[in-house]
Amino acid sequence: MKLINAFLLFLLSLFGLSAWALSSDKNQPIQIEADQVKIDDRTGLSTYQGNVRLNQGSMLVHAEKVIVHSENRKLTKVIADGNPARFSQRPDGALKDVEATAQHVEYETIGGVLTLKEKAKFQQGSNFFQGNLIVYETHLDVVRASKSPQGKGRVQVVIEPQTLENAKQ
Repeated sequence: MKLINAFLLFLLSLFGLSAWALSSDKNQPIQIEADQVKIDDRTGLSTYQGNVRLNQGSMLVHAEKVIVHSENRKLTKVIADGNPARFSQRPDGALKDVEATAQHVEYETIGGVLTLKEKAKFQQGSNFFQGNLIVYETHLDVVRASKSPQGKGRVQVVIEPQTLENAKQ
């Protein structure tokens, strides 16, 4: 596993996968649509169920169930479950969104960590990752992927060479 991670980090450094969220996203209002809503202002937890759509700036989450964690009315973490749950967000300076799907998606806004579990797929421009678990640390520009704990399946990675055309994807 260490060898695979080292190889992935080497490839990522060569091809410059950079996917910082739009810096203006955190200052945008959060808009959520769902069939059912439970908001507990005391604990900072909000649970949304049934065809949920969450939007904040360029960040978009579609899922069957979404739990939003907040502190002092500021979004800190989003947990989404679906078949699959979908996440997308536009990086600063990019022409295309980062797109991700998985059965379970967690996004920590403060640390900028996107965790995808079960049937996980992550795409940035023409670069693609698929595995059981994918962790993307946006601030460090690091993607880690692994196979299932039962040892089934393998991680798949497609990294396109950097060209002028896809440099801003």
